[in-house]
Amino acid sequence: MAQNTFTIEIDATRMREALEGESLKQVIKGFVKTAAKVSADHVCAEAKARLLRQLSGTSTGATVAGIVVKSDRTGWGWIVDAGNLHTPMLDRWLESGTKHMHARPFFWASAKLEEPAHLGRIQAAVQAALSEYGLGGTR
Repeated sequence: MAQNTFTIEIDATRMREALEGESLKQVIKGFVKTAAKVSADHVCAEAKARLLRQLSGTSTGATVAGIVVKSDRTGWGWIVDAGNLHTPMLDRWLESGTKHMHARPFFWASAKLEEPAHLGRIQAAVQAALSEYGLGGTR
């Protein structure tokens, strides 16, 4: 009776070099940065929408306008920054509240809402990068 088997031989040294090499890191970095931008844009849009719904009609809109997406320092991803140049702590006071004002959470709730989709995007990005780059052969 014939057996249905196959054998995989791996050169562990070459595999480690391929996984730790700079070229693979650069490929993954590009995919991850693209996926992270989608997530950052979603968090930014959701945070702006949440804050707009909570503010009164006398608001200047400066804090909402101060919610922006910026590239991070590592080049791997993006950050969502909330700020107000006229009142620098206002975004934190709105998020957490003060002893004179109840909290109006907008930032962390938006990030938490996006977390599962972001993790899925990052996993898919790494998988796509590995599929494109591969671990065997010469490139």
